[in-house]
Amino acid sequence: MAERTFSFEPVWAEDALTLILGTMPSVASLQQGFYYAHPRNAFWPIMFDLLGWAYSEDIDARKRLLLSHRIALWDVARSAVRPGSLDSAIRQAEPNDIPGLLARCPGIRTVLLNGTTAHALYKKLLPPLPVECALL
Repeated sequence: MAERTFSFEPVWAEDALTLILGTMPSVASLQQGFYYAHPRNAFWPIMFDLLGWAYSEDIDARKRLLLSHRIALWDVARSAVRPGSLDSAIRQAEPNDIPGLLARCPGIRTVLLNGTTAHALYKKLLPPLPVECALL
């Protein structure tokens, strides 16, 4: 049986307008200590390109990128049992306090769910929230 895995703290600032939610950190992300660390994960190259910044692997640069564009980042699940990194293997997920984060960031009106499993967990684990949701 796999051990329970825990998510990271959110990247956020009170002036955030958009929240991007993944599912849970991958094994590579847990080893590095930050979101989307697997070298084949396209999240960071896409975000740097989309937001017009030079790509960086530096965690602080990644945080600055998001915060300077008023984007918050977190995971739907606070913890789950998941052997390996596949989202399809997530079991016994417990939600992060997304309503609490939205209360601390009252400008967030859009939640972007990074994948179908993040979307499914969001719908399953959280109450209806007063934000627009979009599946990436």
